[in-house]
Amino acid sequence: MSRSPDLERTITLLSEVAGVPSTALWSVVERNRRAPAYQPVVLIRDATIGQVSAVAAHALEMPGLSVQELPARHYEAEEVAAHLFGYVGQVSDPQLGTAEFEGVRSGMVVGKSGIESTYNQLLMGTDGARQVVVDAIGREIDTVGEIAPSEGRQLQLTLDYDLQEAAEAAFKQAGFDGAAVVLDPRSGEILSLVSLPAYDPNAFAMGIDSATWSGLNEDTRRPLNNRALQGRYSPGSTFKIAMAVAALEEGIIDADDRVACHGGGTFYGRFYKCWGSHGSVNMREALEQSCNTYFYTLGQKMEVDQIHKWATALGLGVLSGIDLPHEVQGLVPSTAWKREARGEPWYPGETISVAIGQGAVDVTPLSLAVMMATVANGGTRVTPHLLKAVNDGDGWVPAQPPGPRSQVTLSPETISAVTDGLWNVVNRTGTGGRARIRGSGRHRQDRHRASDLLEGACGGRRDGSRVLRPWLVCLRGTRARAGDRRGRVW
Repeated sequence: MSRSPDLERTITLLSEVAGVPSTALWSVVERNRRAPAYQPVVLIRDATIGQVSAVAAHALEMPGLSVQELPARHYEAEEVAAHLFGYVGQVSDPQLGTAEFEGVRSGMVVGKSGIESTYNQLLMGTDGARQVVVDAIGREIDTVGEIAPSEGRQLQLTLDYDLQEAAEAAFKQAGFDGAAVVLDPRSGEILSLVSLPAYDPNAFAMGIDSATWSGLNEDTRRPLNNRALQGRYSPGSTFKIAMAVAALEEGIIDADDRVACHGGGTFYGRFYKCWGSHGSVNMREALEQSCNTYFYTLGQKMEVDQIHKWATALGLGVLSGIDLPHEVQGLVPSTAWKREARGEPWYPGETISVAIGQGAVDVTPLSLAVMMATVANGGTRVTPHLLKAVNDGDGWVPAQPPGPRSQVTLSPETISAVTDGLWNVVNRTGTGGRARIRGSGRHRQDRHRASDLLEGACGGRRDGSRVLRPWLVCLRGTRARAGDRRGRVW
């Protein structure tokens, strides 16, 4: 509505005919008291047909009030990839005070999370404008000028939508909440990013009601939390890959050195159990069988700062730089960290737990995917990203991909030992046999290139030197319980 000469009478009547509490209408008015007098105030968003009809029938009794059709974001896939796409909402007062939202007016719809937030400037169109002449009671008499609105840009993402749907369906079929990241280790392109439980971003498009908002925030399963880049978890046995790299590159052990596993071992006066009794194992066999005793032994031989050095070089405990907001940094402990955080020295016995991905170490699923990509491609820590191309109306223009975050030199011997071990995890008698893809096997020879890790880890197939299966990292959590002016995202 525009500023009516008799605002109180208009609000009272609107409340009666539209069935909206007058307190809610006055709340909107109060929030817009400082807005320019010529700027309309939106009193009811997403009005029903009944409300529109009622207002139209009483139009003469409510001068200055009008019904206007506005564009709204619609997410056809509903909850699929919800955390990736994000949602929109009215710009907040704190946002209006930042340079990023310069020129944005109160009441305008902006991106609040996900891709909607990161690329808000590209997705936002520009409002049109009309200059009109009105009479003394606010009725339009004439239009003296008009500027047409313009749409936001269209974005093409790296997302493989079929893969995204399949990944989410797999979690739901198994009855688990969790997260999954599918990352191309050559480029850093995100092919799938799953976080469950999720939410329906359509609930936010025209302003989320208080009951729905409260329900999302009070849900103990935390559907608004993006587990893929905000959840911090003990990595468990996946951390053994970083341990293997660190031990080999620091010269702590040779890949052919053997460790005896008889169900565990005693370190610093305490017995640590292994999940099995594996006999005498070298590094390849220890990775294949996920032998805790072998990696306890590495932990005893290594300093925690050596582990920290190589784990962070591979991408753990540091931000990935993904083009999504609110990424959380994991933790790979070090002597400096404990001194600063707890005012205590690091005790060698603590390294034993860290060696199998427990203790103080915790990581995000996304950072695990980066670690695997770094090993898989031979040492390049790629930057995960989602934007592939932009269309401003004149055709698609490829987006400039972000460069690598860093480069780490891995010896051929390290790559060979780790990739052999991980290939065995899936394709021999290892702990990952269920990930084997039937018909994707290959000959034993020529397995000494970094890219072979992908086949070994996920049962993928190869075409010459090109890796056809990207790396997948999943986190299985607890069992689950019960057309617009903004540009499109493809």
